Amino acid sequence: MRQSLAKKNRIYYLTKFEQFDQQPLGLIASWNWPAFFCGGVWAIYRKMYGWFFAFWGIATVSSVLEKAGSPGIGALVFFGPWIAFTVYANSLYHGRVKKKIAMAQLSIKDTPKLLEYLKYKGGVHTWVIWVFGLLPIIGILAAIIIPMLQPVPTPHSSSSKNPITRQSQSASSPSYESEGWTQESTGSTEVGPWLDYSPPGTRFCRYADRTIYRVYPPGVKPDAEKANPFCVGDSTLRFRGQTTVSEKGPTS
Repeated sequence: MRQSLAKKNRIYYLTKFEQFDQQPLGLIASWNWPAFFCGGVWAIYRKMYGWFFAFWGIATVSSVLEKAGSPGIGALVFFGPWIAFTVYANSLYHGRVKKKIAMAQLSIKDTPKLLEYLKYKGGVHTWVIWVFGLLPIIGILAAIIIPMLQPVPTPHSSSSKNPITRQSQSASSPSYESEGWTQESTGSTEVGPWLDYSPPGTRFCRYADRTIYRVYPPGVKPDAEKANPFCVGDSTLRFRGQTTVSEKGPTS
């Protein structure tokens, strides 16, 4: 009858079951490599549904502990039961087979029908191999194909949606054409961190009297005085520490 329930690796499990029958009742340690590598997947493959859901619950608790800031405890909660299940997997499977046979014998007295029933209720779920074997392959293919299908943004399209980016690009390479550019005196000859708080795209120019002027791109400060073309063309974009300001501007 056990041959009807343990179809896959029949010789291995029948040998184990005979060894267990000769020992006292209770869980008997016996390492199972498929259970070690597959865990809950092996359990559902062998139709041990309760243990599959137990693995699911343990994995959930472990994940919650890890997110709560206790990864060490989470790992212990996950791998502890996993190793224990691997050690006693054969014994647990043995108990399941004996229970199935005993329950079937209570309701079915005809031996041929009993064997037919055990063949139907026993065995394994072969679909588990296909499902869990194909999932990694599908994941790898998805990781390769999905990025290939996504449109690649061009520099033109990304900058056209951001007015600040457009403004910075237009300010990064000014010409001596000062149309739309404006300027404003800082009233100071000293370079300092306060210059870094200017609007995006602002450039700087030092007049002959060493006064520093802010030079604004078109549209930033339209009410300020019109920028001197020399300041637009020869100014610097940013100041850091004691950066030298361009002194090619006109005399005041």
